[in-house]
Amino acid sequence: MAITPKRENVLAYIKATTLPLINGLGHYNNKIKTITRRVQQPTKFDAHLLPAIMIRDDLATLYSPMSNDGFYTTGTTEDVTDGMGIGLIGLVATGGNQDDVDAGKISEAANKLYSDMVIAMLSDDTLGGNCEAVTLVSSKNSIDYAGHNGLAVCFQVYSINYLFNPLAGIPTT
Repeated sequence: MAITPKRENVLAYIKATTLPLINGLGHYNNKIKTITRRVQQPTKFDAHLLPAIMIRDDLATLYSPMSNDGFYTTGTTEDVTDGMGIGLIGLVATGGNQDDVDAGKISEAANKLYSDMVIAMLSDDTLGGNCEAVTLVSSKNSIDYAGHNGLAVCFQVYSINYLFNPLAGIPTT
């Protein structure tokens, strides 16, 4: 029987359950219109697809062997910042121009999307039982794309820690 890697379970849960929490209700400022694992240039998104979040899973992951032939996705089981790296690239637009940059509107839109993404990602620190911990490691907002209808990019990196054992009777990877 083929094994579904824990990485895929984590990514599927984030796409189907975690990020859809950003629905414009309660504590959320935005309603996400597009959630995708396809990473492309921010300027390729049409306005009707925004706000959007792209999920990256090509970041480096460190592993630590355990005494029972299992592994942990970090340098040590106490360190929650070195797990499976997940990058979220959030896109939001004001539909404006340089005036939106000068007035701070695009920065405000990026900060609200940043807030929405953090609240959603940290709302369930086991991602439905798919991991041991979720930790925000870094973030960067960019308004470098301001010439493209007031488009801002919010990039966040999360560490996802989980246990796995490829040598178990039913392997987990």
